[in-house]
Amino acid sequence: MPFQSSSNGWGPVERDQSNGENAQGDGQPIRLHDVTYAKGLGMHAAGSVRVWLGGTCTRFTAALGLDQETYGRSDGPATVAYSVLADGVSVYESGTVDRDTATKRIDVDVTGARRLELVVSDAGDGNALDHADWADAKLSCGGGA
Repeated sequence: MPFQSSSNGWGPVERDQSNGENAQGDGQPIRLHDVTYAKGLGMHAAGSVRVWLGGTCTRFTAALGLDQETYGRSDGPATVAYSVLADGVSVYESGTVDRDTATKRIDVDVTGARRLELVVSDAGDGNALDHADWADAKLSCGGGA
């Protein structure tokens, strides 16, 4: 789906790869705890993506976590928090996620929502190495959305 808007703490939001550097398409495969995902979004805190659903979708699913490219590095705390908003109302909050947090698999009801927003924050400690993945992100929609 096309983005209505997007923002990212470092470079652009990446489709089907991790957040890279400053250029579009410079990420790596999305990896969470030794599992590689072909699809998803690579973001960097603080970032957000908005998509238009038009009231035709029912579910949003994804696997959330810090990309494995940040593991073993000591040049930042690497903590994030994920939020999912439907029409501006929070429908999911992850709490703080760090490198040791198991991959969070979410299944969120977005029935009737016209707009979906995916948000990544720095969990309050700065955004060093905050490469946050929405791996295998999928929307279940009808009506051609």
